[in-house]
Amino acid sequence: MRHGTAGRRTEAPTDIKRPLDVEGLRQADAISEALAGCGVETVVSSPATRCRQTVAPLARWLGVPVEINGRLWEEQDPRATLALVRRFAGAGSPAVVCSHGAIIPTVLQALAADGVDIDDKTAAKGSVWTFTSAGGAIKSARYRRF
Repeated sequence: MRHGTAGRRTEAPTDIKRPLDVEGLRQADAISEALAGCGVETVVSSPATRCRQTVAPLARWLGVPVEINGRLWEEQDPRATLALVRRFAGAGSPAVVCSHGAIIPTVLQALAADGVDIDDKTAAKGSVWTFTSAGGAIKSARYRRF
């Protein structure tokens, strides 16, 4: 997923600390409600405050910790993010991964180039792609914006 809407980069002491705005908090709650019954067992987030806040309601609902992974931070190489996403797809247990608009389109393009059926490559804030996998490989991705 991409984190919910957040304030302007200039409004926080550093970009990594930029929080969700009111709309972003609403999106986080809506995402939590939508994904709570999907069998998610793992919640992973970029270290950015806005990402952690986006997945926090879901993690609380599920009673699981939010795992922080630097490979999801927007300044990382998207190939590292892609490898992480593929690892979770191959694990066989549902996971939620939250990252940034600077990385997500590249990951989606790489998956599409590998033949994954992706219905939308839009990367709006507060959006989710639900991946289906078989045999450890991602087969499709369905987009939903909150």
